[in-house]
Amino acid sequence: MSARFLRQHRTARVSVVLGILLLTLSTVFLLVAPQLQQGPGKTVGMASVVAAVGSAMALGNSLIQFLSWWRKRGAPAPAPTSADIGTAKDILAGLVTQQWRDETILRSLCAPEPMPLPWRSTERRELADHPEIIAKGAVAFPGLDVHIADMVRNFRALRCRRLVILGGPGTGKTTLAVQLVLELLRTRQPEEPVPVLLSASRWDDRVHPRLQDWLAASLAMDYPALRAEGLGPDIPETLVARGEILPVIDGLDELPGHARAGMLTALNRSMCETDQLVLTCRTEQFTESVEEMGNVLTATAVIEPQPMSPAAAADYLRACLP
Repeated sequence: MSARFLRQHRTARVSVVLGILLLTLSTVFLLVAPQLQQGPGKTVGMASVVAAVGSAMALGNSLIQFLSWWRKRGAPAPAPTSADIGTAKDILAGLVTQQWRDETILRSLCAPEPMPLPWRSTERRELADHPEIIAKGAVAFPGLDVHIADMVRNFRALRCRRLVILGGPGTGKTTLAVQLVLELLRTRQPEEPVPVLLSASRWDDRVHPRLQDWLAASLAMDYPALRAEGLGPDIPETLVARGEILPVIDGLDELPGHARAGMLTALNRSMCETDQLVLTCRTEQFTESVEEMGNVLTATAVIEPQPMSPAAAADYLRACLP
């Protein structure tokens, strides 16, 4: 049952109750007024008539609203139009951009520009799916000193656009996830999904067994502007159901062992071939979870950080210094 339906239901009930109350008061007034008349009877009688007519009109209007709601209560809500979907995506993209631009300023991630760290497709074959399922013909992430724009191009070149970012503590997994979100938003085409960064610790697969259910609930909670009536009913659920959201799930390693394996299983169970994903996790914890699950994330590239070359590190430090 949608929020709009519940609001209409409450409005209709309140209107009927107020109308009945007004009519009751006017009826009582009509019965009691003649006994209280001490002056000219026409004055009190006219006031009573006016009050009764007003109450009857209010009740009639309330009954009309109630009957209108009653007729429509079983009718399906109108589906959002393509324009509604596009507007909602643009609104969400703007909100996410503002949110994480502010965060990059607080973390000094772009002063003067993102660090050009080399990330390479993992050589641990047991952690990733078959190479031909992940990308066409070549290694998706060759490990060169590339900037975030190159990373995004490599991501878009993946067959299913699914990526796991591994690394030890402090190697920049979350930083890379934030940079990917902002660059994907900056270069997003209208038909592409909107990336949304979420903490893995917020997902309880016992409450939301499917990824889509958790995504819809998180969007409704984190971005209440999507609930505006002008966008149509149930926009968060519609965006998720139509594959218009790219979940960027940060910090799988923050969950206990069994929960990590359960989340990976839930991801495989929830995603169809067009669903996209970015996930970050420490290498050791991801390895343990894959072993416990007995499977890998389907069609997902897995990358790990490589040491920066001395020349690249010197150039970056030189640019950062006054």
